[in-house]
Amino acid sequence: MIMTMTEAIAKGIARFREPQWTEGSYMRADLFEDGTHGPWLNLFDRRTQEVCEFPTPQPILLYSVNKYAEVEEYKGELDKDDSIRDFERKRA
Repeated sequence: MIMTMTEAIAKGIARFREPQWTEGSYMRADLFEDGTHGPWLNLFDRRTQEVCEFPTPQPILLYSVNKYAEVEEYKGELDKDDSIRDFERKRA
């Protein structure tokens, strides 16, 4: 289901990706149990980040991205460094 990043976060979806991204690439928002979110997104795109010598995950300030970009919920395999147990996983 395609939605905006703002809609995904409002629905409690912490992991999402743009449909055209390569397989295994996604962002994670830090969601809290009270329905709020932190100011950072974490980008997981290990292959590109290794080539560019960026860290994985790569922190990105939420307010610096297009919050209205079309995204879909990420349901693929989690990156080995994505170990946060967030609100989304608790409600499943």
